[in-house]
Amino acid sequence: MPIKVMNIHLENFKSFSDVTLNLENKKLTEAKKLICIYGENGSGKTNIIHSMSFLIETLQTRSFSKFIQDKLPELQKEGKIPKEFINDLMKNNLSMDISNLCKNYHYIDNDNLMKLKYDFLFMEKPCEYTLVIGDDVKYEKLSYKINTKVSEVFAISDESLKFSPSIFKNKKYNNSLKEKIKQYWGKHTFLSIITAEFSDKNESYIEENFDSSFTRFIKELSQISVVTKQNNGEAHIMASAIPLEVNQPSGIIHKEQKSLLVSYQKLLNFFFTSVYADIDEIYYKFEEQSKNQLKFVLYAKKQMNGELKNIPFEIESSGTKKLLQYFMYLLNCLNGQTVFVDEMDDGIHDLLFAKIIDGLRDVMQGQLVITTHNTTLLEYLNPKEVYVIQKDFKANTIIECINNYQQRTQKTNSIRSKYLRGDYEGIPYVDAFDAEFLQDQFLEFRNTVVKPRA
Repeated sequence: MPIKVMNIHLENFKSFSDVTLNLENKKLTEAKKLICIYGENGSGKTNIIHSMSFLIETLQTRSFSKFIQDKLPELQKEGKIPKEFINDLMKNNLSMDISNLCKNYHYIDNDNLMKLKYDFLFMEKPCEYTLVIGDDVKYEKLSYKINTKVSEVFAISDESLKFSPSIFKNKKYNNSLKEKIKQYWGKHTFLSIITAEFSDKNESYIEENFDSSFTRFIKELSQISVVTKQNNGEAHIMASAIPLEVNQPSGIIHKEQKSLLVSYQKLLNFFFTSVYADIDEIYYKFEEQSKNQLKFVLYAKKQMNGELKNIPFEIESSGTKKLLQYFMYLLNCLNGQTVFVDEMDDGIHDLLFAKIIDGLRDVMQGQLVITTHNTTLLEYLNPKEVYVIQKDFKANTIIECINNYQQRTQKTNSIRSKYLRGDYEGIPYVDAFDAEFLQDQFLEFRNTVVKPRA
C-alpha cells in the first residue's frame, strides 16, 4: 500500500507555535482513511493542509534550482520560453531554496527554529521524517523499519552526517553524494538533493546505486496530492498516472491520447449521472487541430424544461466544475494515494458533498484529509473521522478528535447537533450583533467622506 500520514507535529509553522495532528487508528495500528477537520474561520485549518504542501515543496527546491540555473537560460535563448514567463518567475519570487520557501511558512513575528515531524505508515510499518529549519536546514532525519527494527536511514546536521550502511549500494557513489551534501545541504534538504538525482538519472542507474526501499519512500512521498487556498486562487500539487489535461472541460491533446479520454469519459459519465438527477450523459466532442493534435470539449446532456440540452462543461455551475476538478483526486484516493484538500466542499451543495464522501469511505484504499465547514457531513461521519481545531484560554491551538470525548447523557446523539451546540468547541461565539449601530456608524462615516451636493 502507498504511504499514509499518521501524525503531523508542527512548531513555529504559520499560525501554530506547537501543535499535533494525530491521524492514527490506535486500535488497529493504522492510519485513518478519512479525516475531516472543522474549526472557526482563522483557526488554522488551511495551515494544516499547508504543512503537507510545504513538505512536498521541499522535495522540489533542488530540482527547481537546477532548472533555473541550467535549463532556463538555454530555453530562453532558443525562444522556447517567453519573456513574460521569466518576469513572472522573478515577480513571484518562486522558491529556489529552503530560505525562500520558508518566508511563506514561518510562524509570524518569531525567529525560533521551525520544527516539523511527520509520522507515516510506509510499507505498512512506522516511518518518521524530521526537519528543523532556521535560515537554512539545521537538522534532517529519516527512520523506518530496516530488516526487523526501526533504524535511522540518515541523520544530517551541521556537525554530523550519518547514513545507514544499506541505503547506498555503491561506495563510490556514496562518496560523490557526500560532496553534493557539503555543497547543497542547508539550502536544500537531503531528500531534495536525492529527488534531483532521481530526475537526472535513469531507472537502471538508480537501481544500481540506491536501496529499493529508500527509492520507494521518495517516490511514494512524491505521490501525495495537495490542494491549498492561496491569495490568487487554489494551488494544486497533483500526483496522478493520468495526464492532468484530461481533467479539464476543454483543451488540446495529442491524437494518441484520444483513447485515454474516451476511457476517462466512461468514469465521468458514471460519476456525474450518479450524483446529478438531471444529467443523462457526459461525453467529449473532438475536433482536429493539426496533423497530430485534437481539440476536445466536454459536454453534459441535461434535462432542461422537458428537453435534453447539450451543455458545454465550461458554462456549468461553479460547483459542478469544481467536482470535475476534484474528480481525479477522488480517483487517487480510491487507488490508494494520500490526498490533502483545503475546503474541498467550497461551492458544492452540502448534501451532495456529504453523499459523495459517504459513498467513498468504504471503498477508499487511500487517505483523504480535508478541511470543511459542512455540518451536514457530520450526520454521515464516524466520530473518529472528525477533528476540531480549538483554542485554550491562552489562545494556544489544540486539534482534538471528537472520538476522544466521553459520550454524554444528553438526549441527542447527533455529532452535528453537539458540534453546533458547542460541545466540541471550534465554532464562532458571537455576542449580539447590533446592525442598527453599524448602520449609524456607516452613515456618520459616509457623511465625513461624501460631501452633499449644493
